[in-house]
Amino acid sequence: MNEKEALEFMREVFDTQVEKYASGGTYLETGDPVHCYERSSATKWLVAARTAMESIFPPEHPVRKQWERVAGNNGSVTDEHDFEKLRAVFEAALELLEQGRVTSLVDGVREEAVSELLDQAAHLGDKNYLVAAAVLAGGALESHLRHLCIKNALQGSGNGSISNYDAAIAVARKAGTMLYSPTDSKLILGWGGLRNDAAHQPTTFSTNQEEVRLMIEGIRQFIGRSS
Repeated sequence: MNEKEALEFMREVFDTQVEKYASGGTYLETGDPVHCYERSSATKWLVAARTAMESIFPPEHPVRKQWERVAGNNGSVTDEHDFEKLRAVFEAALELLEQGRVTSLVDGVREEAVSELLDQAAHLGDKNYLVAAAVLAGGALESHLRHLCIKNALQGSGNGSISNYDAAIAVARKAGTMLYSPTDSKLILGWGGLRNDAAHQPTTFSTNQEEVRLMIEGIRQFIGRSS
């Protein structure tokens, strides 16, 4: 799910109308009439809202933790106060997404994971496990290219792969969206070829330790300038 799709999903859920009716009672403190939300529509909204929250926000994010605290307080989904607390948390989550703050957090987590893959690849390369190092580095590169395609709503052809993602980005470049240069594209295809050789022909993989080191460092620098 890209950023645009996430926003559309959250807005669709937030704009969903949930039936509300007067129960006939009044609050002792204020004398205001008591209202309840219709159980079926309120439950459907809650399921959709939870799905959106869990699909978009990482578990450690404060808004997810707040959602779980409110949703897990054993309140009734039909109670107007309990339901409106959930709506308030969901609205806060939507505002964060509209401001781009969630994207920044998720990007940071993703970038850290990719960096760790490259660190592992470099460690394996130093130990002369060149096949494993090249495969891991290629995986980090593929993950980054996939992210660029998703973030910019680009569609590749066939199954996801380094070459397919690069081809989709090349099409976008010709249409005026410059995510990286044609020179970078040539480097990417070269690294992708090394990754494929290591993955599919490990017994004949003849790339030396220095070439693998340069591959890993080149991918690291490329990711840094195209993030």
